[in-house]
Amino acid sequence: MNLTPNTAAFLVFICFSILLFPWGKASKEMGIGEFFVVFGAGFFIAGLLICLSSENLKFSSNGIFWSVLTILVYIPAFFLIAKFLPHPQTNIRIFAAITAAYPAGTAIISSVLEKKVPSLTEISFILVTVAGVVGLSLFVQPSEN
Repeated sequence: MNLTPNTAAFLVFICFSILLFPWGKASKEMGIGEFFVVFGAGFFIAGLLICLSSENLKFSSNGIFWSVLTILVYIPAFFLIAKFLPHPQTNIRIFAAITAAYPAGTAIISSVLEKKVPSLTEISFILVTVAGVVGLSLFVQPSEN
């Protein structure tokens, strides 16, 4: 697959943009635990297929550490999404927009950890994203279903 990193990032954006809609439907049809079992099985199968197609498997203690840390961050995020997506007051358009704004947080954290000052353009887009999230969080009322 010959993609540039930005094209791949855009495709991830498309996938994440669509993701919450089937997730919301699944969350209404089954419990959180059942959803996590199906979700986890999907990740396991995908990982297994990727490993089987790879010629250079490399497991390292540092890689496993960072993988476990990633899982420990994802689990509460996925739990909160699974718990509140089917909630009767959840407005999926607003919920999706707020949760999809995480790249602004990632940009801020990476700037701090890498000790790099973001460009004026990056700062502008981060501020617009954060302002949008704050505005949606404070000024849009929950759905009344």
